[in-house]
Amino acid sequence: MKQVTAHVKYVGFRSKEANEKGFFSRDEDKADFEAFLERIEKNSALQHPLTIKARKMIFSLRESDYEAYKRSGKDFKDLVRNTLAEYERKHGVKLDWIANIHAAEGHPHCHVVIKGVSDNRGADGRFKRIVFKKEDLQELKETFHKEFERDAIYHLHERLDVDRTLGDMSKVFESVTKDMTRENERLQREAEMKRQRAARNKGRDR
Repeated sequence: MKQVTAHVKYVGFRSKEANEKGFFSRDEDKADFEAFLERIEKNSALQHPLTIKARKMIFSLRESDYEAYKRSGKDFKDLVRNTLAEYERKHGVKLDWIANIHAAEGHPHCHVVIKGVSDNRGADGRFKRIVFKKEDLQELKETFHKEFERDAIYHLHERLDVDRTLGDMSKVFESVTKDMTRENERLQREAEMKRQRAARNKGRDR
């Protein structure tokens, strides 16, 4: 609990990038971090000293992408909420989490701390352990990008920049492909010349 408490306080107060608006959660724009920590500490399924009390993750965007998303009338909170809500729907769990946005220059990101067990009980009457496997993290990443791309609104010049970048990448790929083709042809010619010389030398030896 000491580690969880320290991390939550860093997310909310100690980092220079911490958002002045403070914590938010699934249902609240101003979440009570002390109440969140108390729910972890008092949960009956988290009493064993070796039990993992909480999980943490970070959602991150580039500055230009973050601004493009805000133009839709939404903000980072909506993006995080929608992503986690989709995970809950797919896995039949109810997550208890708290988050804060850090407005880091160039890459705004959001720290999320999730209670180590679900907020709802399974068919066996127990709280479900929250464990994010590699495929779960990939799923969250894909949902995050899908939610972002659905609402992001770019200015024309930003799209032109994207198209220009893709065009430049295509030219580079085409150039590299041509260079590789020429190199392969050169190697084939050299190999053929060596074969012919070897054949001629063999004929002289006779």
